[in-house]
Amino acid sequence: MLNMDNKAEYGNTEFDDYLTIMRRQLWHFTIPFLLIAAAAIALSYLLPPVYQSQATILVKKEEVPTDLIETTVTGYVQERIDLITQSVLTTKNLALIAKDNSLYSKEILQLSPSDIAMVMREAIGIYVVELDSDRRKRKSASASVRLTVSFESYSPEMARMGAQAITDLILKENRIMRVSQAEGVVMFLEKESEKILSELVSLEENLAQLKQDQNSQMPEQIDLNRQRLAQLEFELERTSDEILEIQNERMKVQSQLSMTDRYSEENDTPEQRLIQAKNDYAEARQKYSFRHPDVIRLKNIVAHLNKEAFDYRNQDSSLLQKRVEIANPEYLRMVTLLDTIDRKIAAQNEKKLRLVGKIADYEKSIMLTPQIEIVYASIMREYENVNREFLSIKEKQLQARLAMELEKDQKAGSLTLLESPVVPGVAIKPNRIGIALLGLMFACAVGLTYAFITEVFDRTIRGSKSLSDVTGAPPISVIPYFDVDEKGLKVIDHELKKAS
Repeated sequence: MLNMDNKAEYGNTEFDDYLTIMRRQLWHFTIPFLLIAAAAIALSYLLPPVYQSQATILVKKEEVPTDLIETTVTGYVQERIDLITQSVLTTKNLALIAKDNSLYSKEILQLSPSDIAMVMREAIGIYVVELDSDRRKRKSASASVRLTVSFESYSPEMARMGAQAITDLILKENRIMRVSQAEGVVMFLEKESEKILSELVSLEENLAQLKQDQNSQMPEQIDLNRQRLAQLEFELERTSDEILEIQNERMKVQSQLSMTDRYSEENDTPEQRLIQAKNDYAEARQKYSFRHPDVIRLKNIVAHLNKEAFDYRNQDSSLLQKRVEIANPEYLRMVTLLDTIDRKIAAQNEKKLRLVGKIADYEKSIMLTPQIEIVYASIMREYENVNREFLSIKEKQLQARLAMELEKDQKAGSLTLLESPVVPGVAIKPNRIGIALLGLMFACAVGLTYAFITEVFDRTIRGSKSLSDVTGAPPISVIPYFDVDEKGLKVIDHELKKAS
């Protein structure tokens, strides 16, 4: 009589073979499965709970319209947040937060600052949530952004304290960075303003020096110079005419003098001529000024006659007669007139020389004016450019000061705490159910793998089919397994299967 194995070998389905293998490898699957599943379930309940506390920070837009006052803090919101995050998450700051708030055990707090910071960074989470759906607005400097700051700890209270400390430091660092950046812009503009002002003062000094050195040759003086030159030329022409008239008069006096006797035969005495000359001089003084030529001439005659009268009274008769002859009044008048005319000619010639010199100076000034105008225009052009730049810098400096006051009063785009961190009531990890399910799946996979490997590497011969595979020939006959118990002889199939 054939047992169940033999029946499977001679016509039963392949499914029966699989059931036979499963019954044979049941303990090879069950033992690893139970061990790993128990370890996974124990691990899921033995892992300490980790709590997370979160704070929400909103990036505010400017309270004052940008067309009134434009902030000096530029750049994309994401870039500014990244910069603030890097400034906050330094080794020094993180180690100080951990020690001040006692966020970890004494063993961890006794580590080096870099190790403490590394542990802190693993527990900190900073996430940026963009509220604008428009992709172009996301990249702008005024995009609506929300910042989430989280901290993880085994203690709910420590999680809240850590999140609060990180949030406060981010808000403080943002204020410091924005004010510092605004103050830096103001200082930069002040330095630029001082530098441009120094250049402006230097140009003003150059202009003043140019006007002082070349006053008569400046472009604005050219019309006055031409007018003055025309006046001088007219005056020079008139002076030349006057000189010509005086020279003609001198020629006439010279001609009359040449026809007048130098000596006089008159019987009147010098005292009589002196009295007459004094009377003429008095009458001339009443008509003319002290500098009139007739007054000067009569004065000279009076002086000359005084001398003659003195000689006349003190000398002999022959000499008196001679001096009377020399003192011919008409001759003396013409000599005096000729002398006066010569002095006029000399004065007019001197005046003419002065006019010629002035005309030459004005002509030189007019000739040099175009060259001076080029230099003057160059300096003025540079002065106007520098002055425009200076006024622009001053305007920007005023805007920067207003922007700095905005930053100090937090009226510009700043970070505002929207939700403060709270003590979490539920741990975020570990996921105990997930760990248990994952452990069961892993235990099942390990059990199946172990049973499969055991079956593959098992070289035991079971049944006639295995024997035929080894010998290459079918067996002559198959004898079933018999067992005798108290009730009698019977075939024990399950014992056979158990043995197999």
